Amino acid sequence: MVELLYKRIQNDVVTQSRQAGHQHCAANESLPYAVAAVSLVCLAILGGVAAQVGGAPVVPGARRVMCWGALAMAVTSGVGALFGTQM
Repeated sequence: MVELLYKRIQNDVVTQSRQAGHQHCAANESLPYAVAAVSLVCLAILGGVAAQVGGAPVVPGARRVMCWGALAMAVTSGVGALFGTQM
């Protein structure tokens, strides 16, 4: 009974999605990578600005913020994968 209800709901969602014009495309699969890349670029820019304002060398400051940000995103992705969360 539960399986039948689940399949019915799943079919309704797919039907409504198709009627609304939503289609699965390659752009949806590459979105997490694009978000990560844009985030890293923004982190590098903000790290450079912060270093400039603070009177520190710009390139090491930008690199430091970008590397720690990349590490944080990788750990977050790893924890999500560990618990079965999908993007």
